[in-house]
Amino acid sequence: MKKIILILTIILLTIVGFSQKTYYQTDADLFSAWFQRDIAEVGSYPLVIMENKNSSNTAPTLQLWNKGNGLCLMVDTTSTATAAAVAIAFGSIDYGFYRTSDIMYWAIAGTDILTVSASGLTIQNDVDVIGDLTAKTITSDFLTLTDSVLKVKNIQAIYIPDQTTYEGTMIIGDGGGSILPAAKYNTFLGIGVGFSNTTGNYNNFNGYQSGYSNTTGANNNFNGSHSGYSNTTGNYNNFNGYQSGYSNTTGTYNNFNGYRSGFSNTTGTYNNFNGSHSGYSNTTGTNNNFNGYQSGFSNTTGTYNNFNGYRSGFSNTTGANNNFNGSRSGYSNTTGTYNNFNGSQSGYSNTTG
Repeated sequence: MKKIILILTIILLTIVGFSQKTYYQTDADLFSAWFQRDIAEVGSYPLVIMENKNSSNTAPTLQLWNKGNGLCLMVDTTSTATAAAVAIAFGSIDYGFYRTSDIMYWAIAGTDILTVSASGLTIQNDVDVIGDLTAKTITSDFLTLTDSVLKVKNIQAIYIPDQTTYEGTMIIGDGGGSILPAAKYNTFLGIGVGFSNTTGNYNNFNGYQSGYSNTTGANNNFNGSHSGYSNTTGNYNNFNGYQSGYSNTTGTYNNFNGYRSGFSNTTGTYNNFNGSHSGYSNTTGTNNNFNGYQSGFSNTTGTYNNFNGYRSGFSNTTGANNNFNGSRSGYSNTTGTYNNFNGSQSGYSNTTG
């Protein structure tokens, strides 16, 4: 009986209007207000309407205060309900939340944009899929996070593998695709960097496709686009500069510094080339020290040579045990051995002596 009187009172006040009313719950097993429809509604009228008609009003139409420990708002729909549990209408377009079974949806204009279920979170439409949260997976047209891999536009951006298995390894860029558990303490930075590395350890590759072909080579430092590109098993090499040590495959203990320095070196060892194009043609020559622009440029298999200065020993191919000091010193020497030239253009025309 109390419920009926309360409902009739509210309806009456709604018809005649009222300025302000407060309803108190005094019975522990009742509601302060209950609106119920138990007829087949044929129109489009909701059960309750709250309308704020004055355009100058800035206060909210509905405000909920919760000073207790329970929920401030609970929307309860049947498990088979397909209509939105909460909807905000702007003209003819509805935005809202609804659920079916154990799945909660967020819909915009009749299209499910967001889905939350026990299996994870899904964002649809312009963003494709965000997957299993328990597996630390996020996927979309733009961004993907799968366990330890972050992708942008489906390109690996950051890969920090399990540090128990891949201790000390971090990859920024899309490299390291072939890396195996035995590989440790590697740092790859750039697109295609260390792409083929399998078990190589203690490598630092920086620059576009630097160390691209490295498989098991260890203790290498390659800095610059395509530096150490062809290195496979070479160890203890330091290549700095664009395409420095580009062709090196198994050569070890080499230091190439400068644009295309040691470019053709394949298996040569214990070489130090400093300067743009220094030791450019060296393939298997060992224990050479070339310092200066294009110093030892043509050297292929010559060994134990020291060329210091601009284009010093430029034409040397197989000559060995030579010391050329000064700009263009020993410039034309090709196969000459055991020569000591000191000064600018000293021994310039010597070829085989």
